[in-house]
Amino acid sequence: CQQRLPKAKGGQEPLPEGLFWLLVTGEIPTEAQVKALSKEWAQR
Repeated sequence: CQQRLPKAKGGQEPLPEGLFWLLVTGEIPTEAQVKALSKEWAQR
């Protein structure tokens, strides 16, 4: 499951936003979903 989560460019570990999404929804997020969540967090 961890291998399927979106990673930062050149990174090996999943992005925190992807892990959060998985924990909250139980689903593997898409790149677009992770970017949208990251943008929302940055605005807060």
